[in-house]
Amino acid sequence: MTQPDDFSQTDYQAALYLTPAERRQQIEDATTPAEIKALLLYQEGRQLADKQQFEAAIAHYTQAVDSKPNYYQAWSDRAATLKRVGRDQEAVESCDRALELKPREFHLWYQRGLLLRRLGHSEEAIASFDEALALNPYCYPASRSRLYTLLTTGTLVSHLLGNGSIAEQKRLWHDLNQALTMFAKRKLPALVVIGLVALFSTQSQSLALLVSSLFATVAVWSDLLQEAEK
Repeated sequence: MTQPDDFSQTDYQAALYLTPAERRQQIEDATTPAEIKALLLYQEGRQLADKQQFEAAIAHYTQAVDSKPNYYQAWSDRAATLKRVGRDQEAVESCDRALELKPREFHLWYQRGLLLRRLGHSEEAIASFDEALALNPYCYPASRSRLYTLLTTGTLVSHLLGNGSIAEQKRLWHDLNQALTMFAKRKLPALVVIGLVALFSTQSQSLALLVSSLFATVAVWSDLLQEAEK
């Protein structure tokens, strides 16, 4: 468990090495400072989440932010855990609270976009992906999710045909370039090997090309299915 930025090294280390019984005793002690109580509740929540006791973990994160409303890590983990149990609207609200504290956390903007897409708010989801990419242009997951959202809402083809602002066109080609670059890095070497094996086995260039194309189609379809599950 890494140290949150919200606490000093001394406080964090002191809390980290408490036994479960000692931690619980301090949480229930009325004299324990609110910030320390928040840290202890957060640590219990993380342990519960690791055991996949998600609802109990959420309850602990909620108590942690009640004790320390500016506790970024607790808001962030609360959002992630709410997403795990399908409480997406509440997860968005926790993301928003976390982003109020650290608006430059690009990965949180990306997660917010995924949540909004699951809720059917495609335009807001794309706006969140845009925020993530503005902070980190090389955040490939945000580019891929943005492209998938444009595809499933029927606007990707329209944008490809030039029906959009200049800024939108630039964003689209940036995303496509990211996707092609990642495809070349992750998939192309394997496709080349498959094509060469097919060529040497059949002595037919057309059949080798067909086999490689089929595997490329499967790879793209697999990526789309993975994206749809997010």
